Amino acid sequence: MKQDNSINTSNKQGKTQTCELTIPSLVVSSSPHLHGKKNVRSVMWDVVIALSPALVAGVFLFGLNALVLTIYGIVAAVLTEVIIQKLRKKPVTIYDGSAIITGMLVSFNVHANVSWWIPVAGSVFAIAIGKHVFGGLGNNILNPALLGRAFLMASWPTQMTSNWPITSMLSMNGITQSSIEITSTQITQATPLSVAQTLRDPLFIEKLDESGSQVANEIFQTLTDFPTLINMF
Repeated sequence: MKQDNSINTSNKQGKTQTCELTIPSLVVSSSPHLHGKKNVRSVMWDVVIALSPALVAGVFLFGLNALVLTIYGIVAAVLTEVIIQKLRKKPVTIYDGSAIITGMLVSFNVHANVSWWIPVAGSVFAIAIGKHVFGGLGNNILNPALLGRAFLMASWPTQMTSNWPITSMLSMNGITQSSIEITSTQITQATPLSVAQTLRDPLFIEKLDESGSQVANEIFQTLTDFPTLINMF
């Protein structure tokens, strides 16, 4: 839209003159204000590449089942995206990589011994509820993958928290005795430390007889023994 920036003035002879003023245009728009060559698709695929080393490490530590579960999660997320976008009569955007990221992250949030349908259920929930209920990519108020994890934890807590696999390094999390001894002399972990705290709770001790107190002391000494803590990993 052109604006009339002319001003009429009068000189000493009474003649009217027209002066043109140049006023710069002020454009008001929403962010981002700085633009580059990056787009949603390139950023998403960069994230997929960034997650790939973690996937390789997971396969190395936990075996091929970690890769299989990740593939299940990715396929479920992509198919859910396609189905919902078809039902909503929206353009199919599976090639932007966002659904693949969600499937990978959901799979990364489960251990390698869960049933195959766990990452599938989590990915379907993450895409359908965590993403498309709010309108799709960029409109979701919560992280879809973390919402999928919360759904899995609330629905199948036993599957999510039991039967953890032993890694190729003969420990549950890849930490071995040799690697711990180099850097630290103490390990903290919620379960053994909480039990040890309970064994020293006065209310708990009052309910024990002499033999019970002896057993409690033995358990406490075992839980606070460094080699025992290492074996719990």
